[in-house]
Amino acid sequence: FLSGKHLCEKNLKRKDLDEAYELMKSLKEKQIHAITYYEDRFPASLRLIQAPPAVLYAIGELKDLNELVGVAVVGTRNMTSYGAKVAEDFAMRLSICGATVISGLAKGIDTCAHRGAFRAESYTIGVLGTPIDEIYPKENARAFHALYKSGLVISEMYPGCKRTRGDFPNRNRIISGICDGVLVVEAPEKSGALITARDAMEQGRDVFVIPGNIDKETCIGSNGLLREGATAV
Repeated sequence: FLSGKHLCEKNLKRKDLDEAYELMKSLKEKQIHAITYYEDRFPASLRLIQAPPAVLYAIGELKDLNELVGVAVVGTRNMTSYGAKVAEDFAMRLSICGATVISGLAKGIDTCAHRGAFRAESYTIGVLGTPIDEIYPKENARAFHALYKSGLVISEMYPGCKRTRGDFPNRNRIISGICDGVLVVEAPEKSGALITARDAMEQGRDVFVIPGNIDKETCIGSNGLLREGATAV
């Protein structure tokens, strides 16, 4: 054990930290917060999930995430006009009631959820599946900048981090991990919103569903969650 410990210390002392120092410099220049796993401000609920992130990077107004009542509002990018209206209205009313709306800053339902929070002039959190300094999709730049000013954007990916195909599914565990409940508005059979909902179920969170048109493909997955024990609202 002792020889292993000394070897570990020796390797750490030899490690080149230039890249780490450059990252710290970049974070400071871009006014990006870095919240590590062992800090008090790291969300306690996120420590309990499977494969929690080691670091959260954040831009915007950093409140105590442990003090917030978070409700994730998620759904499809290809929403119906009904889904768009309901997502925005629910997000606004949840915000008025004191909840913090959390979503993924993607096109569709996510954007409507954040817009509803903006209408209530409330704090809202966007969780990215891209590096923290990357605005994606580009057409959502306005929503990003709104959150930079009066909300929070977070990611487990540092500036310039290499992308993989699993980035977006992986971020869904963070959305569900920092919230108290998940509201699914519209979701087809295979969608990120369903991944978020099932992650939430595994994490012991409440899952709510707005029942959708049984003839619409965009509602097949979300309606199916009702058979799995989700609560209709």
